[in-house]
Amino acid sequence: GRHAARITLITGYFPLCRSDKDEGDTELTMPPMLMALVEAACGAVGLHRWICVDPHSEQISMVGRPGQVTPVYLTRRVLKHVISLVPDPERLCLVFPDDRARKRFDTARSAIELEMRLTFPDVTALKRRMSATETKIIGIVGDPRLVRGRTAVMFDDEVATAGSMMKFAHVLRGTDKLRALAGNEAADVWGAATHAVLCGEAEERFTAPACPISKLIVTDTIPLPANGGFGRMHHDGRLQIISWIEDLAWICLTHHWGGNLREIR
Repeated sequence: GRHAARITLITGYFPLCRSDKDEGDTELTMPPMLMALVEAACGAVGLHRWICVDPHSEQISMVGRPGQVTPVYLTRRVLKHVISLVPDPERLCLVFPDDRARKRFDTARSAIELEMRLTFPDVTALKRRMSATETKIIGIVGDPRLVRGRTAVMFDDEVATAGSMMKFAHVLRGTDKLRALAGNEAADVWGAATHAVLCGEAEERFTAPACPISKLIVTDTIPLPANGGFGRMHHDGRLQIISWIEDLAWICLTHHWGGNLREIR
């Protein structure tokens, strides 16, 4: 920061942005601390802007001064890529793990439906939080008959341990009985997310013989290992990776020339 006139940081994933709430002895609110460290590293010049992709917490844009943290979204790219992979888009059902995820994809979904002159049915999981790390699916918001015989794709901003995704996938497959979905099981279940965090037991869950998810679609905002279970999934076609390099280039160009990122994001 000693010679720069302006410093901008662009990251595919905003680190620690799941830690957006103070949970007492369990978890501290980390983003403000992270921002303070970055500001200190920038020296007297200071941090002009931090541009990040699909932050897990919408409150992340309030860290620092107004507009300093600017989110951009790849939801439209992810959704459009998934639609291109489905053999019959009219047999696609959009599935969301919670209402927050559904709202996150609303803008992209409306634009694509208008472009394709299609309307995609959707259902949303009704979850009950048992603890800070465990949830239970107790029902479905929407008409469960919309799932029957379709390719059900679960959309979210990130997939971490994949615990919730696997639970819902078993429900959609009918291997975990849920009265609300009885007799309306999906023909196939996929998972789709912007960020492939894939930590903890995620690799074991996705590579298990009884895995209820036949395909996982993610971007490379977080690089994936070329070897191991995920490497084999990629080679077999069960893991599809969308490159965000063109989006990164467009972000750099727009920001450098003073364009409005909020208009193009």
